[in-house]
Order: sequence, then C-alpha cells, then structure tokens
Amino acid sequence: VTGVQTCALPIFRHPIARVISCYQFFKTLFELGDLYNNETIKPEHVTDWPLFVDHVLSGQRDEHFTPQVESIYFNGRLTANEIYRFEDINLFWPTSSDESLDRLNASIPRETTDYRLPELTAYYEQDYLTWLSAKVYDGDGSRKWP
Repeated sequence: VTGVQTCALPIFRHPIARVISCYQFFKTLFELGDLYNNETIKPEHVTDWPLFVDHVLSGQRDEHFTPQVESIYFNGRLTANEIYRFEDINLFWPTSSDESLDRLNASIPRETTDYRLPELTAYYEQDYLTWLSAKVYDGDGSRKWP
C-alpha cells in the first residue's frame, strides 16, 4: 500500500496474559528498587492487581498495555499481511532463524484475580479477536501455517 508502513513480523500476545505479564514485570522491578523511568506506570499502580487493573482501565496510554491493534493500523488500514501468536514464538523461531531467542524481562509470577475481567475483556476485544485470527504454528518445522 503506497504511503503506509508495514510491520515486518507482527506478533500478538493473548491480551489478558499480556496485562498480567506487565503487572508482574513492573511489580518485580519496583520491589527490586528499579524505579524504571516510565511516565504512566508508578510503584503505587502495582501495589496489587486491582490497582493495576484500575490504572489500565483509567484511560492511561502506555506501550506496555495499550491495545496491540493500535500498532498494526495506519489511518484505519491494517498494515500487516500476517500476524503470529506470541505463544508460538519458541516453536517457530528456530525454523526461521539461526539466532537464539533469549527470554527477556522474565518476572516473578504474581497472584491475580478476575477483578474487572469483563471490562478488561471488552477493552481488549479487538486484540483478542486479532489474536484468535493470528496464525498458529503447526509444529512440524515446515513453516506452514493454517
């Protein structure tokens, strides 16, 4: 498409898993004393899961929890030809690259609840629908995607 930038390899993560991971990551950082320079996520936002969910749903914009679909559309048009699932990355990466893929930003699992889950689900509805329609790795190493 002329005048539209395209994403080389958009990888979508399950939206609720992504929010939980973000919470766990920042809670771990702040507990370790790393005051990560972030304008929208502060230590008081990750005191517990409900406070973090409230913060996410308050309308704050941050690359860590802004809906993923916003990164693959330009002027209302999809810029990606194909979208892949983050959950399959360790399966398809070795078939696509000779480079290893280290896991970065691992964090300590934290307790979460269903607090405001219907609202989170609604907020990330387009992400979830995109994630559902993303290609799923078939596991045979042939790079075939259903």
